[in-house]
Amino acid sequence: MNGVPHYPDLIVCDFCGRHTRGVVHPNEPDSVKCTSCNMELTDVTTSVVVNGKWKNDHFRTHHSTDIVTDALNYLANNDLD
Repeated sequence: MNGVPHYPDLIVCDFCGRHTRGVVHPNEPDSVKCTSCNMELTDVTTSVVVNGKWKNDHFRTHHSTDIVTDALNYLANNDLD
């Protein structure tokens, strides 16, 4: 891997489902790519990470896998009748 890891913790890639810290390559300094499938996870300017640290003590990712997990947990733990 030629580049700098982006996320301080492992996240799940929305595209391939593998764990990654993301990487910012020198030839694409504005793009965070998955280290497995090389798809763009986010751009550096709108990322929830700055200089390798979560913004505002933001320890969770906002990727679709977390959103789906939260929705399933809500449905399982709440009576919707």
